[in-house]
Amino acid sequence: MDPPEGAPGAVIGGYLGAHGVPGTTAHAHPRHRRAQRDGDGARVVAITLRHDGTHLLETGAAGPHPGDAACAARWVGADVPITAAWRLLAADPDVGPLVRRLRLPGVPGAPDAFEVAVTTVLGQQVSTAAARTFAARLVSAAGGTPAGDLRAFPGPAAVAGLGPGHLRDAVGLTRARAETVHRLAT
Repeated sequence: MDPPEGAPGAVIGGYLGAHGVPGTTAHAHPRHRRAQRDGDGARVVAITLRHDGTHLLETGAAGPHPGDAACAARWVGADVPITAAWRLLAADPDVGPLVRRLRLPGVPGAPDAFEVAVTTVLGQQVSTAAARTFAARLVSAAGGTPAGDLRAFPGPAAVAGLGPGHLRDAVGLTRARAETVHRLAT
């Protein structure tokens, strides 16, 4: 199996695009943007992925926000070294050749721990598309804070304020999943 065109930057970009919550992120590879909660408001963090998987942080006219570099690093996985995992996978006879060609610099994810926890629950035993739909409905129901043309993933207080019944009805979750998301938020 050959690596995707432009790997590993294209691989990371593909992951970000496939797993981003609709309305909170925008992807036009190599440029990727996400709304990020910031106190009582939100801001847009924008990066451009390079061919080798490293990223350039874009700054607006006001200059960089102090948290943007850390946010971008967590988003593309540059904050978690994968050296040990890479060595193990590279030694595997089946996936090793692909891993050695890709040489991904990290494991992409989300910069916000609450968002990771909630989207993990939303994604259990459903397709990625269904999980993204649930997450987008949650952002809509909880009133994610606007940041330009995007909305930030809501914080724990906004989700807790919905209550399990409203989460079930507005997002389309099972009772157990709605209760779990609500417990995460409280």
